Amino acid sequence: MLGSSLTLALGLTACGGGDGGNGGDTEHWRDATSVEDGGGMEQRIEDAQAEGTFNAMGLYEDWASYGALLDAFSDIQGDPEDLSEALPIYREMAPHADGLLMAGDIVDTGAQWEWYEIYEVMEEHAEILPPQLVAAIGNHERYAPGGFEANRDRFLTFAERDEVWGEYVLEGPGGDLPVIVFGQDAAGPTEVPMSTEQVQFILDRLQYWTEQDSQVILMNHYPLGDTISGSWLPWYPGQHQHNELLTEALANYPNAILLAGHVHYPPELGDWAVQRRTETGHPDGFWAVSTLSMHNGWDAEGENTEDVTEIVTGDINQGLTLDSYGDRVVIRSYDFHQGGEQIREITVPNPLVPYEADLLAAQPEPTEEAAETPSSEPAEAPTQEASEEDSGPLAATGATPGLLALGALALLALAAGAVSLRYARRRS
Repeated sequence: MLGSSLTLALGLTACGGGDGGNGGDTEHWRDATSVEDGGGMEQRIEDAQAEGTFNAMGLYEDWASYGALLDAFSDIQGDPEDLSEALPIYREMAPHADGLLMAGDIVDTGAQWEWYEIYEVMEEHAEILPPQLVAAIGNHERYAPGGFEANRDRFLTFAERDEVWGEYVLEGPGGDLPVIVFGQDAAGPTEVPMSTEQVQFILDRLQYWTEQDSQVILMNHYPLGDTISGSWLPWYPGQHQHNELLTEALANYPNAILLAGHVHYPPELGDWAVQRRTETGHPDGFWAVSTLSMHNGWDAEGENTEDVTEIVTGDINQGLTLDSYGDRVVIRSYDFHQGGEQIREITVPNPLVPYEADLLAAQPEPTEEAAETPSSEPAEAPTQEASEEDSGPLAATGATPGLLALGALALLALAAGAVSLRYARRRS
């Protein structure tokens, strides 16, 4: 259904380093934000439609990006003020948000007392939190003493999952929006080691949602190499154990949008959001978008990539909102230190369905003659025969979207005296 939306308010994260304990029970604040508490899903949809949008709060990536981002999110290094500052602003911008996405580095080291600070902030704002939390593990979730498994388990308690990877489906009048979350599931050998099981899960779910003609959100903490700001630095491709495999696979899905944190570069840069293409993938590749940072900003200094260094530019508190309309996803970046001032905006069309903006653009203005002497017979809607191969879902091997039959449609409409056009975007 075009014209209605599902909105994700995206938060920020950060990177950082403390001691451990057992994970705490999060039901005391999760229950307060359930769909049932709000009157049920039908009531949520009714309220959302009254506003014209359906919101799903989203990403909190680099909350404390190396400790400093923690000001907004219970501090990646123990400073929850930034998170407390951002949550009410998110509520104002997306009052019916249905998901809160946290793209890693939620705490500074993974210590239990740091998680308690996050739980405190979440409980304090329980009445304004969206019902669905989606969290990805970051590097700062595993720095506390006790080993990877102990740190991972404290993260999983917060995320309310049994694995670091998973899938969530956020629902709205514009249709379902799937979110696939993934990340480090072992202690090594790289910054982001991933089991074969996790990789296969990602590929299987990508294929499934593509067959449903749906855009797909993928979220993890570390960016893939040569995607968003800063990931062009020479050490980034080696941080993901399966960097090349994942990049080549995603490049076959132009309906995929990869959200990643870790880098704290500003959204004003041209590569804040990019289309990543490969030689063997789909011509449009996939979209990669930085979830920014709630702790501090970064920049790169140096004459070339061999001697470049990354520097801290100052305290920031930034995040995203994501609106899904079925035929497109609109992503906006905001500055919470400036009261939620919007910084950038991009629209990512869904290549698997007709795009509403194209449909409107294809509608010619009625002529004066046509208005005075309308045809007594409606023009027949043009059809296009398609083979089974053409009508099948976009294959994981990189099938490309078909061309629009605009030329033929325009000639047909002109001959019939029609005042509007319809077209179907097809895939080959």
